[in-house]
Amino acid sequence: MERGQMLEPKETAKALSATSSGYYSDHVDQNEQVRLLNRLANAEGSSQVKQDAVLANPPDWKTLEKAGVLPAGLSAVLSKINPLCLDEFAEMLAADPDLVRALVALVRLEGNLHTVQYVLTVLCEVVRDDSSKYEALCSAVADSEVFEAFRQLLEVANLDSYTADRAAFLLSGLMCRARSGTFSDSQVEYLVQGLLHGRAANKFLLSEGGRLDAFVNLLKIDGYRPMIWDCRGFPELVLRNLSLTLPASVLYKAMFCVWLLTFHDAFLPQLNEKGIVVAVCVVLKESRVEKVIRVGLGVLHNLLKCDASVETVIEQNVAQVLALLEFEKWRDGDMYDDIRLATSHLEQKIRQFNNFDRYCHELDKGQLTFSVLHSEKFWRENVMAFENDEFRAIKKLVKLLDTSTDKTTLAVACYDLGEFARLHPAGKKVCQQLKVKDRVMLMISDKDREVAGEALLCIQKLMLNNWQDVAELGK
Repeated sequence: MERGQMLEPKETAKALSATSSGYYSDHVDQNEQVRLLNRLANAEGSSQVKQDAVLANPPDWKTLEKAGVLPAGLSAVLSKINPLCLDEFAEMLAADPDLVRALVALVRLEGNLHTVQYVLTVLCEVVRDDSSKYEALCSAVADSEVFEAFRQLLEVANLDSYTADRAAFLLSGLMCRARSGTFSDSQVEYLVQGLLHGRAANKFLLSEGGRLDAFVNLLKIDGYRPMIWDCRGFPELVLRNLSLTLPASVLYKAMFCVWLLTFHDAFLPQLNEKGIVVAVCVVLKESRVEKVIRVGLGVLHNLLKCDASVETVIEQNVAQVLALLEFEKWRDGDMYDDIRLATSHLEQKIRQFNNFDRYCHELDKGQLTFSVLHSEKFWRENVMAFENDEFRAIKKLVKLLDTSTDKTTLAVACYDLGEFARLHPAGKKVCQQLKVKDRVMLMISDKDREVAGEALLCIQKLMLNNWQDVAELGK
């Protein structure tokens, strides 16, 4: 067989079967070692143990060549692979598309798991070390059945997560960097659905970190982001991995996914609605893993483009968190500049959000929600602005008590009127003229506990000369 010619999958199976007495008998012990090492890696919770073991035991390339699985002459080339120095191997890949195609074909060897794992591990290490090395792989992708090779592998029942993680990482990386049109939209969507729901059918048995790794690759392509975000289960995948109880590597990948999503402005309100923004804030508060905080600062920078996200960030006291982060010891000196820049941007947003104009804008919409615009700090800083246009804003609040059917709006209006009465020199007198007390008294018996509670507090603020007396009454 000449170099460059490879057997078709069926022919490969026949060739391997013909040499089974020699090949498989020599590798029974090795396959048993693979199974034992899988258990060891899972027990120790580290794929590094498995990776070192895989790289320490290269396949018998000569036997594979004799079986017709490898083109003639390639066994000598592959025998030169040095796992400790993959630069030379990367150069070999760049110079020889036939070598790339031969390695992709080996991914189909379902009956020879060790060879598959070795090929995947070496290729993953090459591209992880330098993502530009994907170019060598991509140059040969168009002429190979790379999607089918990886699809078949990922659909193998009970496939170990070590193998599945690396297969998905390589396939998603190729989809991210291959020439436009190399992979169809349906192929990309198939991979996404497999990553999210394949486990239910005993396929795509990746670890959580492996799924996130693949999504990090895919989300680098702006055109893929809407399709991925709209898939059932994806936001939940990201949210559940933004957890401080998980390994830092998994948390980092989840945060990286969020960072890539924040470049798509349409997702920003949805990230807030689904609780992802709150989760990011919690991570910034509690984690001190440098790479996690670094990408978290990038997420924060992009979130500040969305008003709803800004309100959440402010409510979560992230400004105070940033002040504390500046006093941590970071290995990378640039971290301090990044933290100060994030602090500056957030403080600017806080000034914009704590202003009377924004309050009036929300009031004009007729629907209020508890936020920094309805807080003691806001009222202390802006109470005198409510004199504008003969207390126009206060009159609108009073009107909401009569017209709004939204319970949250009514509760917020009661809170704001109480703060106005308490903090403005003429607040109680203005409220008396507008008959605020009569309206609010009717709400004390409201079935909604929040409305009733805020109404009661408002009445107390209207009636007591010193708000501090309320605290005494509660004792």
